[in-house]
Amino acid sequence: MSDLDIGSSAIATGHRHSEDLADPADLWAPPYHILMSQTLQYPEVEHLLAEGTAFVVQGAVFDAELWTPNAIVRNLGEKECTLFECNKGTTRKSTIANFFRKFGKQHSGCWKLKVRGMQLSPAIALPAPLLPRPDGLHNIAAHFPRNKDAITPDIGPKLYAAYKSLETRGGNGSTRLHMDMASAMNIMMWSSTVGRAKEAGTAVWDIYRPEHSSTIHSFLWSRHGTADGIDPIYSEQYYLDSVTRKQLYKQHGIVGYRIYQRPGDAVFVPAGCAHQVCNLADCIKIVVDFLSISCLKQCAKLTKEFQGENLLESAWKPDVLELAKTTFHAWNSFSQLCSQAALSSQTLP
Repeated sequence: MSDLDIGSSAIATGHRHSEDLADPADLWAPPYHILMSQTLQYPEVEHLLAEGTAFVVQGAVFDAELWTPNAIVRNLGEKECTLFECNKGTTRKSTIANFFRKFGKQHSGCWKLKVRGMQLSPAIALPAPLLPRPDGLHNIAAHFPRNKDAITPDIGPKLYAAYKSLETRGGNGSTRLHMDMASAMNIMMWSSTVGRAKEAGTAVWDIYRPEHSSTIHSFLWSRHGTADGIDPIYSEQYYLDSVTRKQLYKQHGIVGYRIYQRPGDAVFVPAGCAHQVCNLADCIKIVVDFLSISCLKQCAKLTKEFQGENLLESAWKPDVLELAKTTFHAWNSFSQLCSQAALSSQTLP
């Protein structure tokens, strides 16, 4: 850690809830910060993002009744959607109502759903809102002009929902190992209950530091080959099950942050961190991407590398961030704000 004192945080290891959540790979997990939403300060967030350190903010405030499967069906049930099969990678058309019909009940297979264009109610109190909110002052992407003809950065909010999946041998999780162009905040809004005690279910995250990315690339290429030339992380091809994660550790000494997320937990993933998720119960989450000053260099690096992927005929990674345009509009916006502030100070008595 550097000079900033993360005073409101606790340090946790990956085994922070109960013994039944022990890592099936039986690996030690590095500690990570748990911060409280009510006392979180913007400098704390920027500091951890700049270090490439994943962290959790607890205590996100929202009306849980608005995020149950039944509530979502009432509001969006007839909306058509595309469902993704987590194991085979196939898709099929459906409706949101059909998807949620089996949510929280016994079902076979693992399907997931992504809904773009969700609106964040003012009743949802996001942690350090000036940064992750799509209209947050410190979110560089928020300064992109909003008009009906502009193609704005695809930063969310998005709703993600998925059935429970497996992380053990042969499991493909809920979201395979990948990187995002920007930093992200993922809040779990609802989960099905598990066990006799009917406790809230969890999603388990494996988040790897940016400096480990090249080694993980090489590890996956050595296992799966490079014949097609497609990047194994950028193309989101593989989930590292418990056996594969153990092999990664034995061969290279690399282990990721192991985070167990429950309702009300917001997981922050810095840009450049390869990460994957396995829902250990049916879960509903809201995801917001954001562009912070501390991660600009990493975002620029990823944008360039993703553009290289797009040169391959069989791969396509859309530039959802529009980084060059976004930073220009942010510079223009801040220049206007500074000019207005200077003018206001001159007119004061």
